Amino acid sequence: MRKAVLLILIVCFVFLNLLGCSYQKPKENKGDVIKTEMIKSNTPYSMRVNLSAAIRRSAIEEKYGKAQIIRNLKLINYEIRNMDDGSKLFVIYDNDTNRVVDIWQLKKLFSKGNFTNIIPQKSTLNDVIKIDPYANVVEKSKEIAITEHKLDNNKVCIITYFMKNGIWTVKDLDFIDDPSEFTKILSEDLPSLH
Repeated sequence: MRKAVLLILIVCFVFLNLLGCSYQKPKENKGDVIKTEMIKSNTPYSMRVNLSAAIRRSAIEEKYGKAQIIRNLKLINYEIRNMDDGSKLFVIYDNDTNRVVDIWQLKKLFSKGNFTNIIPQKSTLNDVIKIDPYANVVEKSKEIAITEHKLDNNKVCIITYFMKNGIWTVKDLDFIDDPSEFTKILSEDLPSLH
């Protein structure tokens, strides 16, 4: 019984650390990830699917205020909030569990062309942040990190980083189909993001 409780505590600790790790502003001279509040947007899908915390609607509303648009679809519900800086915050809920399955902040959907100047082994996290200031950098280890960026046509750009001289440096870019629930957002809610 003690082993099970200890295991649960360890899993909770790891989970909280994963959700709390992100860059608020890029810091090129450090490899440390700044810890912030638990509700994080723009967390890469590969990390989100492994997390099991149930973030409540009330916590989202308390942090971000009331939604301007609410959509109730067959499999998901989602809300859109207009943020003070001109960006939009999308919060997607699973209809069965009512838990947050995705939360994403952006001003526009990117195209593959937006990332043509990001060169593996040369470009840094700072270069990526200049393109997507809402990127949430998640450490997979002390040597590897990842960001995800929403593209048009239901694609995403996954960027992996490695630590070089204390700076997150781009290792690889991968352009794939978006596996997340974000693809279910109605097209009428997306045009202003292009």
